[in-house]
Amino acid sequence: MSAGTRKSPSRDKSTRDYSTRVSISLPPKLLRELDEATRRKGYGERSKALQIAIRTFIDQSRIAESPDSYATGTILVLFDHTRRSVENITQFIHSFGTLVVSTLHVHLPEPNYLYVMVVRGKISDITLLEQHLRKLSGISQLKVSYLTTEPEEAAVVKGRDEVGSSY
Repeated sequence: MSAGTRKSPSRDKSTRDYSTRVSISLPPKLLRELDEATRRKGYGERSKALQIAIRTFIDQSRIAESPDSYATGTILVLFDHTRRSVENITQFIHSFGTLVVSTLHVHLPEPNYLYVMVVRGKISDITLLEQHLRKLSGISQLKVSYLTTEPEEAAVVKGRDEVGSSY
């Protein structure tokens, strides 16, 4: 890899952003797939797609290494309502306190429902909720997606827990 720094235009003229040019080698097939995905996603340029992929890679590494970090995200649950009711899932998630900050359920073709949970808290707590949900009968699919949030998030979540409010 080679690297070089170049100035990139800034919105605020008093502050300058800098980008580092990086050269990488990719097999031709992987490069074609990257260019096609970049075009399909509408990024306009390869660099933007790679920046997003690298941020995701770094975020996933942080998640794996820092279960006490804070995150905000969603848990999607597809379930058979003849085996598990929405009310039953709602009662279950209440046992996790303020970790689940919002929910939504969507009626799908029988017998399926989609339950969406917005979660916010320690990654270890989100993982525990995910593990418990996976054990429930009637759950056919579950997907978790979250982003690590800034360290200051701990103070916000802790303060919310202490006063018992939610948003």
